[in-house]
Amino acid sequence: MKRSLSIIFGCLLPAALTAADAQPQINLSVSLAVSPAGQVGPGSPVTLTATATTQPKEFPQRELLQQNIRYTFSAQRTSPSAETVAIATNVSTKTVTWTPQNPGVYDISVRATYIARSIPVSIDDHRLAPFATASVPNYTVLAGIDLVPIVGPFMGECTKQDCSQCPYVTVPIYVKNLGNVTQPKQVTIIVKYKDQVIQTWTTTAPAGGAQVKVGSYTTFPWNCPSITGQFSPNYSVTVDTTNAVAETNEQNNVKAFWLRFPERTTFQAN
Repeated sequence: MKRSLSIIFGCLLPAALTAADAQPQINLSVSLAVSPAGQVGPGSPVTLTATATTQPKEFPQRELLQQNIRYTFSAQRTSPSAETVAIATNVSTKTVTWTPQNPGVYDISVRATYIARSIPVSIDDHRLAPFATASVPNYTVLAGIDLVPIVGPFMGECTKQDCSQCPYVTVPIYVKNLGNVTQPKQVTIIVKYKDQVIQTWTTTAPAGGAQVKVGSYTTFPWNCPSITGQFSPNYSVTVDTTNAVAETNEQNNVKAFWLRFPERTTFQAN
């Protein structure tokens, strides 16, 4: 929303001219830049820079006009839950620093307001000072810690015609931290077959961005004879089943998969 503002030069106005005839109209607009762009990790500084402009550019005392603009920076988290963050309110500086702590997706905004001190203004609605707004939507503050199970890839291959002579195939199972924060707590991992727990492991939650092998399963034979059709998962791996770690996404802790010969499959610790 924009408001127009005008500057009054009382000593220069001919008596025959009305205020509307003599006062050029000024439009206030603002843009917002965010650095680093797109996303940042929690606890990392974000630089917000507002650029206010007035039209027309040749307006007298334009620099003085700029000195009377104040900025209010804020952020509204839209996911995973709503939260309003007041970053800086009614400041004269165009650049501020925001250090987000809570992961999520934010709409960052700035409001530039002309405070009308040094240069008087004339506006239609005298209850409001001229202002302009700008925003940067969908700015992501990365997850602090987010544990997910990783299954595979297959280690080994069956290439013989006689499937009875295929080697056992061992598939590793990992826990990965998709976030960028390290929280070395003990977490529990379970394997289920048709919703029944058949294997339990414990491990230290990996560092941010890293993964740790917790175990593996071995199956025989894995590709003999050829497989056709679609099959529902009969196994699943779940990490942090006791919620020892407060994650930013608790919905991606399960990996389901299908094994062809469950009676010939064994699970073992790392």
